[in-house]
Amino acid sequence: MENRKISKKRIALRVLALAVALVLAGGVYLTTQARIRFSRLNYVGQVAEYAANLTADETDYLTRGRLDRAWRILKTTIRKPKTYDDYELYASIAIAREDYGNAAKYLEGCIDTYDKPGVRDLAVLQLRLASLYVLQGNYADALTRLDEAVRTDPELAAAYFLRAQMHMALDDTDAAVADMRTYQDLPGSDPLILASLGGLYESCGEYTRAIDCYTMGIENKETYDVELYKDRARCRILSEDIRGAKQDLDTYFGLDGRDEKGEAAALLAMCRMDAQDYAGAYEMFHRAVEDGYETPYLLYSQATLCAYLAEDYSGAAMDGLEAIRGMDEAGENSGEVHYWVALAYLIQENYGLCRTHLEQAQRLQPQMSDIPYYMGVCAMAQGENEDAIGYFTESLEKGENTEMSLYDRAVCLLQEGLLEEAAADLTQLKAQTKDAELTAQADELLDVIAQVQAL
Repeated sequence: MENRKISKKRIALRVLALAVALVLAGGVYLTTQARIRFSRLNYVGQVAEYAANLTADETDYLTRGRLDRAWRILKTTIRKPKTYDDYELYASIAIAREDYGNAAKYLEGCIDTYDKPGVRDLAVLQLRLASLYVLQGNYADALTRLDEAVRTDPELAAAYFLRAQMHMALDDTDAAVADMRTYQDLPGSDPLILASLGGLYESCGEYTRAIDCYTMGIENKETYDVELYKDRARCRILSEDIRGAKQDLDTYFGLDGRDEKGEAAALLAMCRMDAQDYAGAYEMFHRAVEDGYETPYLLYSQATLCAYLAEDYSGAAMDGLEAIRGMDEAGENSGEVHYWVALAYLIQENYGLCRTHLEQAQRLQPQMSDIPYYMGVCAMAQGENEDAIGYFTESLEKGENTEMSLYDRAVCLLQEGLLEEAAADLTQLKAQTKDAELTAQADELLDVIAQVQAL
């Protein structure tokens, strides 16, 4: 009986060591296993907004007084445009009336009749026309005009920025990154826009550049927002600067950041998990859920592991069940969470529930290791020695947990009166193990077998 208790203690220590090893090997578990899902920017909406701003900024007509504008609208209704100035005026009127289809036609007339020296004004016309196409949802023609604009004037910064946003809306991240880099290097780039590029770079996976942009946003009085600390922390985690991310998040919470959907709390939980502060990580994962995190089952799955590593096995089981419920509803594979819930029940000596979740884990992820061995431990603890022997044999055939499987199978064989088979397992165990404690236990059982055989 004492040998069985020692075996269970070894199992608990082994499982805990396995969990720690997984976290240390994988870095921040959440980023590699569950990946917190952050909301993406709506680039189509951003492109339209920027295009509208460009159209307004580049239209002198909109800055004139209302009486002057009304007079010009009346005056121009009596003739068709012929000259560049006519087309420019009609385009301005159409823009003022938000008649973007006709405005585009008039700007095409401006380009066709352009007769001024220099290329900058012509490139700006092409940029304005591209903006109007964007507002009509005509991205193909917009891209064509933007290509012409940058060919006409390679230093027209706004054209690169608009084209980058369009590429992002069309999921062409490589082209977007190329344009953003060019924009960033041009003298005409707007510091406020540079500070706002973080989201674009982040979506492209350019985390270092995103961090730089978020930093500019924090340091610029016109763009400062406490939420930028959270954004920078997210990118620092993704670039594996966990310490810097934690500093940002501590600052964020110290400045009373809103964290309306629990994202910052989840990020801080990841940082604490990486620092092996599992109880602190568990606390923040639960805070993120309470604050309305949009996919709570992802956090429950991480809280399960944190609770387990903090030796809160009851908490691990409860959170694991929440994670499984959410994953099943979302149609995701919950096999791994079943596995950790099973181990939590195992250490609590709830062998029935442990076997139930091990069976689910094996069904959902047949490739998972250790399941036959732990099934054997449960069967052994429930006095089902024949079943346990079968599970330990399966574990040995798979080459998993060979030393523990040999020892525990020997115990079951001994209890079933199969002395020679038990002695063979123990002898094999002694030949291959370097564990002094396990060797001593094997010798003890071999002595028992020898005494029984001598009777």
